[in-house]
Amino acid sequence: MGLADLFKRGLEKTRNFFAGSFTKLAASSGRFDEDMLDELEELLIRADCGVQASDDIMDRVKENIKKTGDDSKEAVLASVKERMLEILGEPQTMQAQHHPYDRR
Repeated sequence: MGLADLFKRGLEKTRNFFAGSFTKLAASSGRFDEDMLDELEELLIRADCGVQASDDIMDRVKENIKKTGDDSKEAVLASVKERMLEILGEPQTMQAQHHPYDRR
């Protein structure tokens, strides 16, 4: 198993952890109150988003709830996804570079 496979498996575990925890969090009523938003922020931090990124994402979520009045599970997840994609930027492709000591 190569490094890329290990990396993908690690990301899959994080994705599954976040998705499962998010679903459990929203399952009680399907709406997010202030306590649930705090729990979501903790979840983002535990999912290795980092404190600064988690704060940034939650600011966007709260801003969207305030603007639209929509605190549904779907709206909150859409806000999280939208901001995460903005933070991460466009997908990049890595190019393998020739190592100076590789005689191929």
